[in-house]
Amino acid sequence: MSLQFFEKDGKMDIPVNEFPKTKLHRLASNMIWPLVFLLLKLKIQANYVTFAGVGFSIVAALALSRGHWLIAVVFILLNGLCDCLDGDLAKNTASQFEARKKLGQFLDPYSDRISDTCFFLGLLAYSIHHYPLTFNLWIIGALAAHLISSWIRAKVENLGFRFHRKKCFTRATLQLALIIICLGQFLSSAGLQDTAFLWTTACLLCWPKIHTFLAWSLRATLIIRYNKNIGIFS
Repeated sequence: MSLQFFEKDGKMDIPVNEFPKTKLHRLASNMIWPLVFLLLKLKIQANYVTFAGVGFSIVAALALSRGHWLIAVVFILLNGLCDCLDGDLAKNTASQFEARKKLGQFLDPYSDRISDTCFFLGLLAYSIHHYPLTFNLWIIGALAAHLISSWIRAKVENLGFRFHRKKCFTRATLQLALIIICLGQFLSSAGLQDTAFLWTTACLLCWPKIHTFLAWSLRATLIIRYNKNIGIFS
């Protein structure tokens, strides 16, 4: 659920805040609704916000590749903000823009995959110049696992099954992991930066993404094989 706006006498009125499903969603919704309302008043389309988010991810990737950690954190946060805003903007657009909504439904996940790929490539570009090939292969494997996991979920849902995603590695978790990696590099002393990058990237990014891919692959196989959700996989 998200914020819903309505028109009164031809003018945009105060938003009605419908409670989201979780406390985290409710907190995020309460924090960004003034900005959503402002963008609606300015008639800024959700797709423009989506494109801005991709631009922020490209800048973040460049910052990651050069080791500018604080700049990377800022633009990762801006990408996350755009990811929240474009959804609420699209849901609160007037019904006559149905075609624009459908385009947004395609552009939103498409832009997410572009942004996530940019983040991984930025980390990889930095890692290539500082770490051995074996560690770089872990980052490449995590990127592949991330992209394939998204396809697995979409395919299972297209087949008509319900694919639960509770307690899994989401986009928000990916962004949080990147922020922790960047802050760890920024706060670490020069002698500890190499060790900090190796451990934080491996433990917070690479292994969780690969683990999610393996778990989702097994879950999808069992769901499709037995034609129903099974036990802990449902």
